[in-house]
Amino acid sequence: MSRGRPHHGSPRLQELASDLNAITIQALPLDSGFQASMSNGFVLLDYENPEQDPSLVSLEGRGSSTFLEEPHQVEAFREAFGSIQRSALSETAAIRLIEQLREETTK
Repeated sequence: MSRGRPHHGSPRLQELASDLNAITIQALPLDSGFQASMSNGFVLLDYENPEQDPSLVSLEGRGSSTFLEEPHQVEAFREAFGSIQRSALSETAAIRLIEQLREETTK
């Protein structure tokens, strides 16, 4: 789903709303302001045995990706993720938003 009103997102919204036991949904309201992840997507990778497999970050760019392994780099993205989580709607509010958007797209 892209920023703003979903035009073709109704099936995906239905899927998300119907599988709430398996996932945690968070949504950022458009008025939450600029977020640290808006320039690039990233994934924090934490493993079961951090001594053997330390955490890392996968940066996703247009046509490429990069892995960051240095502890200070991983921590910077962990802090960015925490900031995004704090700005997000509660899970209950996010579900209500998804249901509202789903209703709007099926009218």
